[in-house]
Amino acid sequence: WSGGRVAIACSRGRRLSQALWRPAGAGAAGAEWLARRLHFEEIADHAFLAGLLHDLGKLLLLRVLDELHAEAGEELELTEPLILDLLNAFHADRGAALMEAWDLPEIYSRVAREHRAESFDPDDLLLVVVRLVDQTCARLGIGMTHTPDLDLAATPEARCLEASDVLLAELQVLLEDALELAA
Repeated sequence: WSGGRVAIACSRGRRLSQALWRPAGAGAAGAEWLARRLHFEEIADHAFLAGLLHDLGKLLLLRVLDELHAEAGEELELTEPLILDLLNAFHADRGAALMEAWDLPEIYSRVAREHRAESFDPDDLLLVVVRLVDQTCARLGIGMTHTPDLDLAATPEARCLEASDVLLAELQVLLEDALELAA
C-alpha cells in the first residue's frame, strides 16, 4: 500500500491479495497457536479458521471496488486513504454477512462482525483470541494496519486471557515466522 490513486485491478492485484492473504495465514496460525498455548483445545481448530476468515470482508469490498472501478473507469477516483477508510468502516459487517450467506457456522460470522468492535464479550474465548492476534498483527505491521506503539499487555484482550509478556513475545515471533513462511 503506497501512494496516490489506486487502480485496484492493475498490477497491484497480486500485492493487494498478498496484503490480505499473507496476514490471514499468519493470523490463522497465531490464533490456533494461542488457543493451544492457553490450553483452550476445544476452540483451537475453530481459532485457526476464525483467524483465517475474520477479515474476509476486506476481500469482498476490494472485489466490489474493483468492479465499480472497471465500470466507471477514470471517472471513479479510488485513493488509498478512501479505500482504507471503506475497508475499515465496512469489512466486519460485510464479511459476517457473506459468511452467513455461505451458511458458515455462526461462530465465524460473529468473530468477523465483532473482532474490531469497541466492546466485546470477555467470555467469548474464540473472539478474544482472534482479537488479540489481530492486534498483535497490527502492532507488527502485518496487514493493512500498523500500530507499532500498541502495548499488547495493556489490552483488555491480553488481560482477559492473562497473557504474560513472555507469551505475547512468543506470539509476535510466531507471527513474524508465519509471515516469512508465507512469502
